[in-house]
Amino acid sequence: FRIAEATGFDKKTSNTFRALTPILSKARGVILSDELSDDSARAETLKQFFFMTQAKVIIPLLARDQTLGCIVVGQKQGDRLFTHEDILLLDTLSKQAAIAIDNGILYEALQKQNKRLEQMLEIQKEFLDIASHELRTPLSIIRAATSLIIKGDKAIMTHEKLLPMVHQAVLRMGSTVDALLLASRVDTAEFQIDAASYQSVALRPIVMNVIQSLELLQNKKTDTFTLRL
Repeated sequence: FRIAEATGFDKKTSNTFRALTPILSKARGVILSDELSDDSARAETLKQFFFMTQAKVIIPLLARDQTLGCIVVGQKQGDRLFTHEDILLLDTLSKQAAIAIDNGILYEALQKQNKRLEQMLEIQKEFLDIASHELRTPLSIIRAATSLIIKGDKAIMTHEKLLPMVHQAVLRMGSTVDALLLASRVDTAEFQIDAASYQSVALRPIVMNVIQSLELLQNKKTDTFTLRL
């Protein structure tokens, strides 16, 4: 527990109030200063707080069996005693206040969840766009290579060179499918990434593999490119 705001209480009184938090967290009803007759540590702590603040009543704010805070009430005018009707009124007020606070907390949590869901949907959309592009490229390579193999056309590229390209394209598609399956588990509670699995990646071989996989498609066009690493 922490004090969010302590209006009218000086630092010393606020420190005394903090000492009450273990007691208030277990309180399930109205606490009256006039009814503290025993000498337990709990009663002594409450008596000290009532004496320092001149308060007479503490009403815990309970919602879903949790203590959200409390209402501290001073003495009545003319130092009159609190009646049974007063206690009922304060108890009703505390329950309504607790419900209102709890609803506010739930609404804030729901807003955060909705925002997170929107972010996850946006990330998922971007990922699917990238994944679809990653699938189209090897599919184009496989389609072009197998078309040449079926036609028996060795003028552009021999079968010995086409088959490894098809194999690499299939491996690339497999990696993309694995990434899609991994992405489907990202937002689950069981998903974890082991820090030991992190490792350095050499970029040059990756780029060279991409260039080689695109060689078949590039041969059909007049485009040229230069690689500098």
